[in-house]
Amino acid sequence: GAMSRPSTMRRRFEAGLLSSFGASSFGPTSNKKRGGRNSGGENDVQATVLRLVVAAKKHPVMQRLSPCFTKIRSLHRAVRPWCVRTVDSVAFQSAMFVFTVYALIGDDIRLSSTEAPADLVFNI
Repeated sequence: GAMSRPSTMRRRFEAGLLSSFGASSFGPTSNKKRGGRNSGGENDVQATVLRLVVAAKKHPVMQRLSPCFTKIRSLHRAVRPWCVRTVDSVAFQSAMFVFTVYALIGDDIRLSSTEAPADLVFNI
């Protein structure tokens, strides 16, 4: 339900933090089991990251911002389908193609085919 989603998102966030530091889980890492060169330091990093995550959740600013994050998530859920439809539409992709080609060769066309007074038109 609605209550399990934030905790799932938090677990994914924490797991992402841990994996960014090279740790694959909350338990001992595979390097420690194999006696790798970073065997002692990775557990220290894991513990530090977990302490930071817990501290961030308890911080007063984060507690005040929590309702804002909920509103942003609901707005994101409402707007995302419209954005996906818009970006995937042929009209949008065609317009982006025309703008890209103009950005790439528009100045060359201006220099080769017009005089200085026409620069204003191209600069708009």
